[in-house]
Amino acid sequence: MKFSLLIITIIALFSCNVPEKNQNFTKTDSITTIESITEKIRKDPKNISLLTQRASLFLQKNQAQNAINDLEVAISIDSLQPQIYFDLSEAYIKVAKSSKSKEWLEKALKLFPDSADVHIKLAQLHLFVKEYVKSMQYLAKAEELNNNKADIYFLKGIIYKEMADTNKALENFQIAKTLNPDYYDAYIMLGNLLSTRKDSNAVYFYKNAINLIPMSSEAHYNLGYYYQSINNTEKAINEYNTIINDIDSSYFQAYFNIAYIHMNINHDFNSAINYFTKAINNRSNYFEAFHNRGFCYEQLKKYNEAKSDYQAALTIFPNYELSILGLNRIDKYISN
Repeated sequence: MKFSLLIITIIALFSCNVPEKNQNFTKTDSITTIESITEKIRKDPKNISLLTQRASLFLQKNQAQNAINDLEVAISIDSLQPQIYFDLSEAYIKVAKSSKSKEWLEKALKLFPDSADVHIKLAQLHLFVKEYVKSMQYLAKAEELNNNKADIYFLKGIIYKEMADTNKALENFQIAKTLNPDYYDAYIMLGNLLSTRKDSNAVYFYKNAINLIPMSSEAHYNLGYYYQSINNTEKAINEYNTIINDIDSSYFQAYFNIAYIHMNINHDFNSAINYFTKAINNRSNYFEAFHNRGFCYEQLKKYNEAKSDYQAALTIFPNYELSILGLNRIDKYISN
């Protein structure tokens, strides 16, 4: 989970021309725009602006190879635009070719050695592959060139977080959001770190993130999870319901957490079953939800249903010890 969050965050940082999280960008709009730009490119095939616009849209749609094709044509026409190098680096990261990503950034460094942005991008890349010392070296150079770049301090915060130096991580995320008051990810990271300490200041940072992106399921979920961690279950459920009702009705983690509250805190097993079922409906391989629903059935003495759910959990994750123990209990109940 920790590594996944790191990867997601860094990939987001590589994105330069992609809209903010949770903006209403539809597949239809993307197709229409790509088609319209493609028609213009047919008439003007060496138009760098059109090529990079289409590449940006391809990146939004996770069509990284198509983006690479456009960007490599663009850079063959004009090799003195740093942004094209950055976009190529991002695209190669998305197709899991970090060596190619590094190659393009090193070419940019030779052309633009005094660009803080180039050093920041190289720091991002080394952070992506967990080379923290090398990443810090590039960040130090970027800071020397321009100490007003919020990304420098955000990346330092990520590195310190990964090195378990929470105080330095907090310090650098604070600097990042001070330099850029609209830095959504800095607010999220500050909230996450403070949430692990059960520090009520986490609420302030999550709410700032929500003010920046009101439809952020991530920010609402993290705020809900903080409330859940301090046993404020009413506010937690409110945040989860905001996601389900207003943002993303398929957000299976929100259903799961509501169910978990009903099961463990309220001991309302019927309500818990209802929400675990919704979680399963939105993620069919959610073995924890199958197990927990089975546990609820067990508490209601519905042993056949419980057995079925424990078996389903074990079909997905054969060594899940809790479900093995659950099945053993059910077999005893049935045999008696």
